[in-house]
Amino acid sequence: MLCAGVARSSRKAVALDLLLFAIVFATILGSVRPKDVFEDAETELTITLRAGGVECFHQPTKHGQVLEVEYQVLDANFGNMEVQQSMEINFILKSPTGQELVNDQSRTEAIHRHEVKEPGDHTLCFDNSMSTVSSKTVYFEVYVDKAGSQEEDEWDAGEIQYSPELIYNDTYKDIKTVIKKVHENLNQVTHYQDTKRAHEARDRNVQEHNFTRVNQFS
Repeated sequence: MLCAGVARSSRKAVALDLLLFAIVFATILGSVRPKDVFEDAETELTITLRAGGVECFHQPTKHGQVLEVEYQVLDANFGNMEVQQSMEINFILKSPTGQELVNDQSRTEAIHRHEVKEPGDHTLCFDNSMSTVSSKTVYFEVYVDKAGSQEEDEWDAGEIQYSPELIYNDTYKDIKTVIKKVHENLNQVTHYQDTKRAHEARDRNVQEHNFTRVNQFS
């Protein structure tokens, strides 16, 4: 009888532990939300557009911000065959209400800047429907300039406490202005470096295709 009672108590303890674990796990899982890649101010991706395919993405914006989109077609592939293909695609940028803001036809690269009038999700679509046999490798970068928005920056959020003398000191204001300017310039440097890398990748792909074709006929 004593052994049976001990066994039942042990099973109850195990069941209670499992229930507690399940509750804690469910609570943690419910509080964790995967971050959307387009929540960042700057996003860059390289995608593959299948033959005849269209890929769309959504970028959240606020009124007064500036949305900048740059894209380049890096490569065109016709299966495993080394055949020179057209690298042109179509690109469409739509407002949150569906209005077409940009409609590029048969382009290999472009840069667009748009001042946001309608807050919400802007839609970016890359269209390879003109090609029935070849896929395209497309690099694109989306940058949201928040300088024109009403959103407070981290300096004015009140998270860092300063003495009253420092808060109203002109020197502090000057330092703040300089640091923000340096931050903006560093973002621009990163943007240009990414653009140069994309150009280099595209030129390298073209050279490799040309080298293969020359070898085939030599």
